[in-house]
Amino acid sequence: MHLELARDRQRHGSIEESIAHTLKLGRVTMNEIDLDDLMLKQSVMRSIDHLSKDILKGYLPPRLPGSWNDPETEAVDMATLMEEFKERAFWVAETGVLIICASVGDDYHLIQVPKGSWIVRDPGVCH
Repeated sequence: MHLELARDRQRHGSIEESIAHTLKLGRVTMNEIDLDDLMLKQSVMRSIDHLSKDILKGYLPPRLPGSWNDPETEAVDMATLMEEFKERAFWVAETGVLIICASVGDDYHLIQVPKGSWIVRDPGVCH
């Protein structure tokens, strides 16, 4: 399973237009979907978890080799960062690809999940 990650610092109109521009999708129909309404393959979940951690690490202050970091300060940094970390999901009608957009401040990171690796939850299922 290979998930593609793209990153951009510029907005190009709406978030949907920005995604299409960054991923070079052309003119497509994107529909936002609530993350709670999705079911992803376990392998996709693991990959997204890995990518999310890598994204967040990029925003934490650097650690110097052999230096001591105050755990309380590090926890505050992570808590602040988590408040800024927002995730949204869009599916591309023409291809069935799911795009997860994780934004931190003005930066956004895009994860493309291939068709067949995700489904919409049964509406009768509580979550």
